[in-house]
Amino acid sequence: MDDEVDRFGFYSVRQLKTAAQDRSIIPQVGLSSGRDIIGYRLVAKSVERAADHAAKIAENVPLMKQPVSQRLLERISKISESAAKIFEDAMLSLYKRNYAAAEDVLKRMSQIEASEREIITDIAKQKIEPAQMTALRLILESLRRVGEYGSDIAEIVLNLTAIELPKT
Repeated sequence: MDDEVDRFGFYSVRQLKTAAQDRSIIPQVGLSSGRDIIGYRLVAKSVERAADHAAKIAENVPLMKQPVSQRLLERISKISESAAKIFEDAMLSLYKRNYAAAEDVLKRMSQIEASEREIITDIAKQKIEPAQMTALRLILESLRRVGEYGSDIAEIVLNLTAIELPKT
């Protein structure tokens, strides 16, 4: 799947480059103005990098040779669900060009970071084989990074929609 995301990213970048070179096709590629080009280029990059981290998670799971406690598994699952939700909500805020939804995504990101720190502290206290510890840490880091790429997309949405906000 990572290769498919990469190909789609390259396709998106080609479309954006074409729009930058010929401004008359901006509406044809679904953009509202030329200033959207850089924002969508950054979104494509964030999506591609999130897919890279999903692949890293898939590579590290088989390295887990010993079972982990049910409590640890539940905590990691919760971070995973939160990161995926942040990423999904960021993309929805982009599709809908929803400033308030993007702001909400940014507020939730700190919860993932705090949970990751707590889990790392807890697993450091346990007697876990070094290879297992490394795999756990890499999985947690990749989950956090997926959430961070979602928050990066949310920031792009804020920038794209800030001009559209009604004046107060």
